[in-house]
This record gives sequence, structure tokens and C-alpha cells, in this order.
Amino acid sequence: MALPLLQASYKGVPFHTKNAHETVGRRLVKHEFPNSEEWFVEDLGIKLPSLSVTAYLSTNCEPEIAYLAAEALIGVCQTIGPGPLILPPSTFMVAHCESCKRSFDKDIQGYMAFDLDFLEEGDQGGMAPFQVGLAVRLVAGALDDAIGVIADIAGDALEALFAVPEALMMAGDIAGTALMLMDTAAQIAVVSPSQAAGLSVSLDTAVQSVTTFQASGTPPYMKPPNKLLVQPAVMAKANAPSAYGRPTQTFVAMIRSIGTYFQNIVDTTTSSAVLASNIQQVMIDQIGVDPAPNYGKAQYPNYVYVPTDFSNIREQMVDVVGGAVRIMAAITMTQAYATATYETRQEAQKARGLMVATVEQVIYAMEPSWPGDHPAMPQLIQSRDQASAAMLQTIADLQPTVQMSLTESMPALYLAWRIYQDPNRAQELADRNDAPHPMWMPVDFEARGV
Repeated sequence: MALPLLQASYKGVPFHTKNAHETVGRRLVKHEFPNSEEWFVEDLGIKLPSLSVTAYLSTNCEPEIAYLAAEALIGVCQTIGPGPLILPPSTFMVAHCESCKRSFDKDIQGYMAFDLDFLEEGDQGGMAPFQVGLAVRLVAGALDDAIGVIADIAGDALEALFAVPEALMMAGDIAGTALMLMDTAAQIAVVSPSQAAGLSVSLDTAVQSVTTFQASGTPPYMKPPNKLLVQPAVMAKANAPSAYGRPTQTFVAMIRSIGTYFQNIVDTTTSSAVLASNIQQVMIDQIGVDPAPNYGKAQYPNYVYVPTDFSNIREQMVDVVGGAVRIMAAITMTQAYATATYETRQEAQKARGLMVATVEQVIYAMEPSWPGDHPAMPQLIQSRDQASAAMLQTIADLQPTVQMSLTESMPALYLAWRIYQDPNRAQELADRNDAPHPMWMPVDFEARGV
């Protein structure tokens, strides 16, 4: 009976295969001497493990689609660096693709064949277990750095805009909305009972800092209708600087308080995966977004809005303040993803993909009021890269869940023997795939790695 084609992938590009041939051994050098009956073999250590795989791509589709699938496989084999290689039934390794060759003589009906040779990535190129914790700590350090950069640079950049009290109030509303959304995400993820009180104090401090910032605007000049009816003390009070300090100073305090609260959310949650998912869902459309983008614009018939000086100031404030809280929330999200635990490799891979995609959206959506990138953009990119590295190591340590396809239904007993060399795991296969009976497994099913 011909072996069925099973699903596999390299660096996320899928293909089918029947089996893989692994080559292991020792690096041996033979020393032979002329005119002598003596020789010796020099052992130089373990041989680099390699895998030879015949990959099959379906041609039961439009020619353009089959061509694109072949180009994707060839292209990924030419990319620099190692990547995840998943082979049935339960092989996962980080590997380099040494060669990719089109094999016309191995084509079968409905499939074109490629010969792929892989070399396993060594320990020196991978990430040692202690480095995962280091990567997570570096993500937290990125948040501290971003808070400092935003507080030091953004405050001065906004000083000219702080003279407009309504813009000040709007900036505070954006920061307050971000606090509310992050607090909701933290509560859904469940806060550790022993640390709930401290998190509540941190939230209260952040909320108070927003209120102080909004109240720190320079009050408008009050011109009385009749100076004889207004006491000089009243006039002095109306035109005096705010008792809360300059807006630049209160802005710095607000950013630091919000950043501290964001960090405390990650430190106190009991479910980092749920927290990360909740933040990801509100990251793009709600955190740091102007709730009324047309406010202050001149309105003409047919809902045509024309920018005004006030609306331009408002947009600049949204770009800087909204961007600041969005970057801090995004770094918090990457830290939550990096510290989360996952049951299966597929679940961790999906989480990593969502994390990277969300950060990319944040990066490309940024439109700061000054030329170039947002000053905290390097910290955001650093947090993304460090979290991605930590999650890749987590993925490598998890058991894979392999998707398999058969041409006909087979008993779970046979499949358990074929996949695990253990017939006792037949019921596990049946339960995992909701098979009506262990004798009749579905044609498309999944199996847990060894």
C-alpha cells in the first residue's frame, strides 16, 4: 500500500511529503599510508544532522496558483538564516535549507516534486533556555526606555500646543480612554488576588495624573465688562499660572504614571495569554484614537469637512499623545505574549503571528507631528524582536500538532501504531478528532506530537 501524503512546512510555507530520511553519525577521517599495512581512523566528533525530504506541491489547480506555490517554496529555501521545519508525524526542528531541486522523475499524478536538503541548527546558533528569560526582561526594559523617551521628547514637542485648553482636555481624554481599555483587559485576564490592591493604587495614581494634566493648562485671559466691579485679587487669580505646574511637567508625570500602570498589569495578571489577546483586540481601533476626528473642522453641505487651525492643533495632539499611549500599550502587549504559556505549538505560532502583525500595524499607522519616526519607535521594534525570539524558543520546546490527510478512512489502532509506535494511544486519536468510532477515523485529522 502506497504511503499517504502528509502535510509539512518550512518557515511557514506548506507542502506535502511521504517521509524524511535523516542522516546522523560521526565525522571520521581515514588515514592510510603508502606501502604500509597499517591505518587509523580519526574521530572529529559528531556529524551535523541532516534531513533529505521529497516535497510535493499540488497541481490540481490553476497553473498560475501551482506556479506561485512553487515560487514560494523555492523563495523560502533561498532566504538567509534558519527557520522552523515541521515534518510528519512529530518532527520539529530549527533548520537551514541547504538545497532545493526540482525532481521531475519523482512527480506523481496531481503533484510536482522537489528534493530538499536540511541541516539542523546547532546549539550555538539557537537560544539557550536562560536566554528566554533574558529576552522577556529586555522587553520590559524596552517599556522603561520608551517611557523615558516619550516623557523627555514629547513633552517639549507639545509645549506649543498646550496653550489651547481644549486640546489639553482632549489629550487627557485619549490617555484616560487608554487606561480604561487596559484596565478592562487586565480584569478579564484576572488579576492575582494578592496583588490586586497594589494594581488598583497604581491605576488611581495614573487616573489622577491625567486629571492633573488636564487642569494644568494656562487659563484664558479674563476681561471683565467693568473693571470697577471686579476686585484686583479676582483678576490676578484668573490670569495666574496653574497651581499644578506647567503642562510640560504634568505631561511627563502622566506618561510615567501610565507606563508604570501598564507594567504592573503584566506583573500581576494570572493569564498572560488572555491579557495579550485582549490588548491586541483594542490596540489598533481604540487605544490612542481620536474619538471625534471631525471635531473643530468647518462643515459644509454633504458632510464635507475642511480643516481649521484648531482642528490641525487637535490632530497634532492626537498624533503625539495618541501615538505615545499606543506604543506603550503595544510594548505591554508584546511582553504579555512573551510571558504567556501555550498548550500546543500551533497555538503559540498563531499568537506570535498576531503579535508581530499587530506591532506592524502600529508602526505603519503612526503619523507623528514631527518629521521621521516617533521617538519611541526603536523601543517598540526592540520589544517586538525580543518577544518574537522568546516565543520562537517556546514554540521549539512544545509538542507539535500535525495535520494529516488520508485517501481513505483507517482504524485509530493502525494510525496510533504508525504515528506513535504505540497502539494504546488509539483512543487518544479518536477522542481528539471526535471520531464516531475508533474503527473509523476521519480522512483529515490531527495528531499530537510525541
